[in-house]
Amino acid sequence: MEKVTDRFLRYVQIDTQSDEEGTGTPTTEKQHELARLLVEELTKMGAEEITYDKEHCYVYASIPATEGMEKKPVMGFISHMDTSPAVSGENAERTSATEARLSWNSQNDAMGYCIRLGIAPDKLYNSILLYGQNDYTVTFLNKETEKYYFAVDSFNESGITKGSINEF
Repeated sequence: MEKVTDRFLRYVQIDTQSDEEGTGTPTTEKQHELARLLVEELTKMGAEEITYDKEHCYVYASIPATEGMEKKPVMGFISHMDTSPAVSGENAERTSATEARLSWNSQNDAMGYCIRLGIAPDKLYNSILLYGQNDYTVTFLNKETEKYYFAVDSFNESGITKGSINEF
């Protein structure tokens, strides 16, 4: 049986970033790629009442209780594939064996940003807190590590907006 972390790592590789200038919902066609994968996997796992709202890119399903737990409540599944374009990591480039340059779109209401960085999408253990800038040069990369992953989260007095996980 596949682990949840394996599924998650597969999901975060799909770019679901929205388009600020898009007028529809979802704002890009690429978000449907994740929706179709979720429908396929929900079907394989035995979910019921699977609905794929292609117009708005939502996936709904009911996940019945497992064997021996039939009297427990059914779990609802709801997923929307849009992620904020404001804090994307599409501008990331490794500039040397030990350095990378990251930049992102500023958010008008952000007080600051937190870069989370690591060697796998589920291992973003390093963090850098920034105020008043939308770029950063990472200078502590291991030259033996080929791939790194990062996300740029924005924050203000209302809370945190998680950025999408990207690879460089």
